[in-house]
Amino acid sequence: MTGFCRINDKDAFETFGIAFERGTFDELFSLPVPKERVVNDWPDEDGLDVDDVSPIRLQPRTLNPPMLIVAEGGDDAHNKYNLFREELYKSVYMDFEFPTVDVRFKLRFTGGGAVTTIGNFFRSGMAGMRFNVTFTDDFPRIIPLLPASVFDDMIFDDIILG
Repeated sequence: MTGFCRINDKDAFETFGIAFERGTFDELFSLPVPKERVVNDWPDEDGLDVDDVSPIRLQPRTLNPPMLIVAEGGDDAHNKYNLFREELYKSVYMDFEFPTVDVRFKLRFTGGGAVTTIGNFFRSGMAGMRFNVTFTDDFPRIIPLLPASVFDDMIFDDIILG
């Protein structure tokens, strides 16, 4: 898991214990919505006259990636979660970099959701926390579609509670 993502130039897994679950990459790499184009609805013509000359501009995206902290016991999980929370409040934007696919997102923290503590998974002594964080991508762009298999080794899949 080390090296799959960097958050503000810190390794996401080593520093915060953050792993991504299925659905996280779908959320990050979803297509942004275009802004409304200028439209004229001429009363003496059928249909609409839509501006087809101006370049397409994109709306900011709201993202809710499901996240997971994997740690060596409950205390370690809480410490890593608190460290990540501190990082959220350090600046307006957070940089998420995925070196293996050479993609970077600059995301603005806009809210959070419920936190679920996960006990001993795989009977390994490892513990964790699941949570959602809401970000706004103020700099959306269309990223080339990447095959899902690119992320297979980076997804902490199907947590089984022991």
